[in-house]
Amino acid sequence: MDLSFMYNPPGDGNCQFGARCFWLSGLGIQRSPETIREEIVKYLTNNPNNSEGMPLELFAATPWAEYLYSMAKNGTYGDQIT
Repeated sequence: MDLSFMYNPPGDGNCQFGARCFWLSGLGIQRSPETIREEIVKYLTNNPNNSEGMPLELFAATPWAEYLYSMAKNGTYGDQIT
């Protein structure tokens, strides 16, 4: 099986956001990893529940405000919520 990488982001904690930027650039949408992180944290701040109304905090390892504060920091690895 031949596996090749289209994009291999640096493992600096921003890799999920960098990979999203790479994917979006293929659609003609230009964003930086920092901007993607800011937009995701803003979205989660304004939408703390999933589409079924369940609080996303249930999937975080910390209280929601603490989770959002941590996720807004450069170098914090993205997770299943982001």
